Amino acid sequence: MLLTISLGILLTAGLIGGVIAGWIGTPRVTLFIVMGLLLGPSALDWIPHEHLHELEPVLNLALAIVLMQIGSRFTLVSFRRIMKAAVPLSLGEIVCTFGLVALGTYLIGESPEAALLLGGLALATAPATTIVVLQDYDSDGPVTAYTYLLVALNNFVAIVAFEVLFVAANMIGGRGNVDMGSRLQWLAIDLVGSVTLGTVAGIVVSLAETRVAERKRNLAVFAAALLLLGLCEKTGMPYLLAFLAMGVSLANTSPRAKEIVAGLSPISSLLYVLFFVSAGAELNLMALKAVGAIGATYIVMRCLGKYLGVRAVAWMRGEPQSVQNWLGATLIAQAGAAIGLVQVAAARDPELGDHLKTIVVGTVVFFEVVGPLLTRWAIVRAGEVPVAHLVHPDRPSWRESMTNLIRHFRRSLGQDPLAKRQQGELKVHDLMRQNVKSIPSSADFLQVLDFIEHSRDLVYPVVNNDCDVVGTIRYRDIRSNLFDPAVASLVRAEDLCIPPRSQLLPEQSIDDALRAFEKNPDGVILVVASVDVPTLVGLIERRDVVRFAKRHLSDSSGRNENSGH
Repeated sequence: MLLTISLGILLTAGLIGGVIAGWIGTPRVTLFIVMGLLLGPSALDWIPHEHLHELEPVLNLALAIVLMQIGSRFTLVSFRRIMKAAVPLSLGEIVCTFGLVALGTYLIGESPEAALLLGGLALATAPATTIVVLQDYDSDGPVTAYTYLLVALNNFVAIVAFEVLFVAANMIGGRGNVDMGSRLQWLAIDLVGSVTLGTVAGIVVSLAETRVAERKRNLAVFAAALLLLGLCEKTGMPYLLAFLAMGVSLANTSPRAKEIVAGLSPISSLLYVLFFVSAGAELNLMALKAVGAIGATYIVMRCLGKYLGVRAVAWMRGEPQSVQNWLGATLIAQAGAAIGLVQVAAARDPELGDHLKTIVVGTVVFFEVVGPLLTRWAIVRAGEVPVAHLVHPDRPSWRESMTNLIRHFRRSLGQDPLAKRQQGELKVHDLMRQNVKSIPSSADFLQVLDFIEHSRDLVYPVVNNDCDVVGTIRYRDIRSNLFDPAVASLVRAEDLCIPPRSQLLPEQSIDDALRAFEKNPDGVILVVASVDVPTLVGLIERRDVVRFAKRHLSDSSGRNENSGH
């Protein structure tokens, strides 16, 4: 199979996964990975492994861009402020995770050296998986801020701890004399070198931003990113740390850092899709089954360590309840960083490293699928996701999409069924949308939010047991101050709704609808069976009426021009 075909399959799978994620309210990352699993050896096995290997530079660039985005959030002032709280939280989580994983795997039958290294590997959190979920939902608040920083700290500590623990494991296992001083010296050189390279790259981008035209800015950023990635790969320095430093450097040397990073979105979004679908295609569900009790212990102890370590320190420091309850759940995802470290172990000590690789690669299947779900769940429960990101406006159904396609094709052939009808002859029922879903007046607030999450509209009809219209709930009326757990147990849909500004009957003319829209800013009017029986039968949208009116005027203008010739 050609590489271009594999690329097309991967991107198509990402597109399908993104659509499904929108339907069921699941993080796109999870569906990207699941679609990759279906394409990989666990199911269809459509993507040759050598193609994934050839795509590795592109996938590394995607992860590098994510890390740069993490770093770009921290100016030195904000970094110092948040570090005072983040360091204790990170320390508690690191100690608890390492201790539980190392002890648990040792008790289940692992050797002391393997248990130590598994404890160190458990510290790493998948930066791309976690951060892209936060970005997708535009979350903001203490849990989100701490998550960004803890992800960075986790991976930095995991790199350092792994080197120290690998030397200790060799000494315990009697695998030859290892000069710890020399190993730590090289580690320090790599860490300092990567931070230096990243800092210089950030300064170069900041200077380039002031010297090149805006349309060439992305070219400068990607050129610097690729050069930095290549230098890190050439020298063996950890590029994860280099790109974190590049982001921090950019944030502190350019007043337009946020604009620079935001400008990467069109390209980085494509890279993310390819990254996650490819990551899923490399996973193998059979590897999860193969790790058995050791793998199950690693999963349980790592999850407990992340959650309990953060919760205990957050409680002792008096952090907000949302941080105590939900921050640990955002740190569960694990993938690239851990796999990269275990590959280093396999190169140095094939016997021990291959054993660790089996465990880590097997459990990554669980962490990569479940991790994004837990991250989304945590930030939603913490109240840090705007309601806007739980609604899906302007998303037509398949039936509407096909109807629009057929209508457009018929118009292209000069067969528009509405073209010969005058505006005054057209009725509301000709343009209204039927089979409209509604909210029962007795629905509680969580049920209202669930309805909103799966609705395409910004106005939601509320009906009683007889399907008669009670009122409407508008998105803008609840978006700002009702995302509060205390509110959820107190209010019902009937408490949130307001009487409809106007209603239409199916037999009214489109002229009547246009006049009603002049007094109604919502862009949507409910259609009821009759004045005496306000049973909901559909709704009509301003854009559909305007679209028809515009087409009618265009057709009329065309006929007038033709008659003038």
